[in-house]
Amino acid sequence: MKFFWLLLFSLLNFFISGQILIVEFEIQSTKDNGKVYLRLKNEQNSVVKESIIPVENKKATIRYTDLTPGNYSVEAFHDQNNNGKLDTNPFGIPREPYGFSNNVRGNFGPPDFELTLFQVSGMTTTKIRILLR
Repeated sequence: MKFFWLLLFSLLNFFISGQILIVEFEIQSTKDNGKVYLRLKNEQNSVVKESIIPVENKKATIRYTDLTPGNYSVEAFHDQNNNGKLDTNPFGIPREPYGFSNNVRGNFGPPDFELTLFQVSGMTTTKIRILLR
């Protein structure tokens, strides 16, 4: 009986600690080739995860299951020519689709970081859609 209570307490602690939070990102782009490069950042603007996701049917999807509750931000770009970088013109303007969480856009550069933040909490799956333009 003691083992049962210990196991139950351990499972409850696991669920309450936030280690099972699930965040799923669906990235939509304009073409069906290449890969999406995604960076997940915490509220201190530090990179928490980086992923490279293949594009299929103009979409790329990834799921993270080991996040803790908090505020996060995402930046992503579609590497259409598979050269591993975001191609830009001579003025630094991106030539490949890119986007941020909350689908915010910046004026003459990336958007304010605070506008890209979203909250991860609770015991449900959080789904984030990002349109790359």
